[in-house]
Amino acid sequence: MRLFVALEIPAAVREELDRRAEAFRRSAPPARWVRPDGIHLTLAFYGEVAEDKVSLATDLLRQACVGRAPAILAVRGAGWFPPGGSARVVWVGVESSRDLAPLAVDAAAIGLRAGAAAAPDERPFHAHVTLARCQPPWRREAAERFVERFAVPVGEPFDAAAVTLFRSRLERGGARYEAIERFPLAGAA
Repeated sequence: MRLFVALEIPAAVREELDRRAEAFRRSAPPARWVRPDGIHLTLAFYGEVAEDKVSLATDLLRQACVGRAPAILAVRGAGWFPPGGSARVVWVGVESSRDLAPLAVDAAAIGLRAGAAAAPDERPFHAHVTLARCQPPWRREAAERFVERFAVPVGEPFDAAAVTLFRSRLERGGARYEAIERFPLAGAA
């Protein structure tokens, strides 16, 4: 089963992201754009996990979320990966009232314990929402136009009060995501 752990983005914010992206897409170079229902903030990508290990992952995620406080998130700013080079991925930034890196590190470690096929990302965690994968990579000028389009904050700040374990199903039109379980963040602020 192909899995990942993420924070969900409210529908109103996803729809505004899609509206801004739509206006940009008309003049943008080729890219595979994320559908609005697929927009989320990934904490850890597991890849394939054996079905008999999914309950271990859910138990460990539940334990990892106990005592952790919710965060207030705001979508603002934009950029691309790799930084400074031709854009392979364009993204919008996510600012948080709490440091999300420890949660992302714990989520990745849980994936390893559950036998995840994907190795944890060795780069430092960078809270962002991927909007498009650029094919072929965009020249710097196109990436800079994208960043300008998302210079103004998107939507209102929102509470991230749960971590979600998602199943990813690869289909012809792109990946489809199904929430397997949500784990509340209910610790003291």
